[in-house]
Amino acid sequence: MKKQNLILSLVLVSGMLFVNSCSTQKKAVVEEACASPAPTYSANVKSIIESNCSVSGCHSKGKGDLRVFENLKREADGGAIKNLVVVKKKMPPNKPLSDSDIKLIDCWLKDGGKEN
Repeated sequence: MKKQNLILSLVLVSGMLFVNSCSTQKKAVVEEACASPAPTYSANVKSIIESNCSVSGCHSKGKGDLRVFENLKREADGGAIKNLVVVKKKMPPNKPLSDSDIKLIDCWLKDGGKEN
């Protein structure tokens, strides 16, 4: 009986250690490096915005007009572009951007979101 209790105890302790070790492991986040040179607003980002975001009925009027760099920059600096386009992939809502377009926007943001 003592031998069975000892074996059962060892099995339970081993199981608890295994479960604990799995739950505390940190997952490595592998992030692709941005291309060098970094994407630019004029060569890369502007055309993505104009053809996917600043279309009729979307970001094409007033302070929400993303064709105006200052409006786009305000949204980028406030985190909305990163959050909605890169992280959540909610914009544009009807036709998602390609992974390569999302990567270009992400790299442009990481480089400071400059008007270049």
